[in-house]
Amino acid sequence: MDEDISIINQNTRNENIKNFFKKNFKKLLFIIFIFFLILISFFIYESLKKNKRYTLAKKYNDIIINNKNYSSPYIIENLKFIIDKKDKVYSPLALYYLLDNNYINSQNDINLLFDKIISIKQSDEKKHLIIFKKALFNLDKFTENQMLETLNPVINADTVWKAHGLFLMAEFYLDKNELIKSKEFFTKVSEIENLNQSIKQDVQKKLSREFSE
Repeated sequence: MDEDISIINQNTRNENIKNFFKKNFKKLLFIIFIFFLILISFFIYESLKKNKRYTLAKKYNDIIINNKNYSSPYIIENLKFIIDKKDKVYSPLALYYLLDNNYINSQNDINLLFDKIISIKQSDEKKHLIIFKKALFNLDKFTENQMLETLNPVINADTVWKAHGLFLMAEFYLDKNELIKSKEFFTKVSEIENLNQSIKQDVQKKLSREFSE
């Protein structure tokens, strides 16, 4: 008897499964189609991304290696093109090459390029490094408010660049002879847990040399 009931239940389940697929065949077919469409789109996207990265790499390396063969306007135009593409690797490299070789003199233009690089979606560590470099570039040009506004994302976050940002602000105030503010920021650096020993030593020297009574 139990065996007969088991067979009946199994047959019932099989019949229910068959009916389910019959009733929902079009829906299931559509879901499978969408799944494969998404999968194909993903592979196409990844392929295009790799091709885009390859194109930028080729353009960047060509300019760096053969820079003597190109005019300054050509180099600037093509490196700005790379920056506009907002690639995590080659866009920052393009900006740094322009800065290191003094191709752009306008502070406003340089800061606009920095902002493009900062807007790239990337880890906080990399983003904060770029923000720090922007502040460092503008150290002798920015006002106090501009420096604080620029460095706020760095000094208020828990990344390796926090200490560097605080140290830079301390140096900024020290250069302006605002000793109270400078000491405040040097002290903030010294209070960071697991502080890099090199930075720690630099801070201690500064506090001892500049603020000892």
